[in-house]
Amino acid sequence: MSSQPSTDVTAVRPEQAACIGVDAAGPYEPDHCRY
Repeated sequence: MSSQPSTDVTAVRPEQAACIGVDAAGPYEPDHCRY
């Protein structure tokens, strides 16, 4: 058994995106945070 946490990633739903103020299609970080 692995001690690693699960890393299943799902898409952001439109209602989630609206709640956190991002576009559901991405990117999920503002321009000033990207590198």
